[in-house]
Parts: sequence; structure tokens; C-alpha cells
Amino acid sequence: MAFIKILSKYLKSATEKVGVNPKATYAVVAVACANAIFKPLSTMLDKKEKPETKKYTALREFLTECVAVPTYIACGQVAEKFANTFKDPQKAKVAKANLNFIGVCTAAIFVIPALCSVVIKPMTDMIYHRGDPKPQPAKVDAKSNVTFENQAVTKPELMSDYHKYSFASFRNGGLKV
Repeated sequence: MAFIKILSKYLKSATEKVGVNPKATYAVVAVACANAIFKPLSTMLDKKEKPETKKYTALREFLTECVAVPTYIACGQVAEKFANTFKDPQKAKVAKANLNFIGVCTAAIFVIPALCSVVIKPMTDMIYHRGDPKPQPAKVDAKSNVTFENQAVTKPELMSDYHKYSFASFRNGGLKV
């Protein structure tokens, strides 16, 4: 019972602070935290996907939200700093709220996708390939006349698979992946 009283006390003070000084950052951070929990969970509960695919996708979704939360906070704070140029306190307060919203939107549209494209691939590689030796370069099979590095395929029985998975197949009726 004491735990519930303590929890209600902290929830009350948190909601009062949010109500006095609402920021767009609070909403998007709450959504990002929920996404960090429920997106990977729903991915792992998908029974149609392969286990390897589910694990990788869930990890990628979780890491995306882990990148998003501090980015939202930082971009909102940085944007708010520009409100200090207003002399009138009322205009500065309005400008601060508007700039916080603009900073959060900028984070969602530009900064988070850029950071995720830089951060997530190395992190997933580090997690999944920990301790594995580096992959060996592709070998050339002289008997089948197939070069795996540049995908030069000459045998007719291999051509169907080549066109099924190649970007070069767009000339033959569309990309089939």
C-alpha cells in the first residue's frame, strides 16, 4: 500500500509539472518509449516470420527508439535556446514553446533518420557478429563460369535466379525481389 502512495505522489508531481510547462518533447519522448517497448514485442510475437528476422527487426526497432529519445530531448533544448533573443518574457515563453516543437519536428524528420543510418548498422553488426571471424572474400568458381563478385552469370539454368534477385532485371518487366 505504501508503494501505491509513493507512486501516486510522484505521478501527481510529474503531471503538475507537465501541465504548468507543456512541451512537445514530453509527448514524443513518451511515444518513443512506448515504441521501444511495444514495437519489438509485437515483432517478436509474429508467428509468420523466421526467428532470425524477428530478432534482427526487433533489435533494430529498439535501437531506433534508443537513438530517438535523446535526440528529441537535445533538439528541443537546442531550439529553445533561440527564444532568449526576445526581450518580452511573454513573447519569449511563446517562442520557447514554438521553437521546442520545431526542434522536435526537425529531429523526427532529419536528425533521427541520419543518426540511425550511421549508428544502427554498426551496432547490430557488433551485437550479432561478436567474436566471429571477418567474412572471407567471394571466390570465383571456374567450372560453372560464375563470378560472384560482379554477378557475371552465363549458364542458362542460373539466369532465372540471377534475374529474380538482381536489380538488372528491371529491363525485363520489373524488379522482382
